[in-house]
Amino acid sequence: MLPEENTLPKSYYQEKNILYMIGMEYLKVHACPNDCILHKNEFEEMQNCPRCGVSQYKVKDVLNKWPQ
Repeated sequence: MLPEENTLPKSYYQEKNILYMIGMEYLKVHACPNDCILHKNEFEEMQNCPRCGVSQYKVKDVLNKWPQ
């Protein structure tokens, strides 16, 4: 896939360090599970997607974890 003289970093940590050294910022951004929007700028504080209404967070079903 890459030319022989080029290699990919062996870990995610190495990749982040390379990006930092060349001046590229690493920024984590939440996205709608349906790929409607990125939750940044004017959508950063929203919990649900304004287009499809889906929450940006996974909801755990705690009630089903308890023994019956």
